[in-house]
Amino acid sequence: MSHGNSAPVQILRIKAVRERVGLSQSIIYTLMAAGRFPKPVRLSTRCVGWPADEVDAWLRERITERAAPKPKRHARMEAAE
Repeated sequence: MSHGNSAPVQILRIKAVRERVGLSQSIIYTLMAAGRFPKPVRLSTRCVGWPADEVDAWLRERITERAAPKPKRHARMEAAE
């Protein structure tokens, strides 16, 4: 479904999401429960899917986090953990 000049929405089923992000289904659902992964869209009573643009944005955030400098930690703080 397309409105005006916007690109059509692509919905990914769980198999495609797993392949796209490289994580297992259980990890994806664990991240969702923690609010750290996009929530699916209900397509029917027994079917959900994820908007591809939201999954792609989540992946881009992981890449950005990787590139961000990590704060230096004191050795004593690491030993206490």
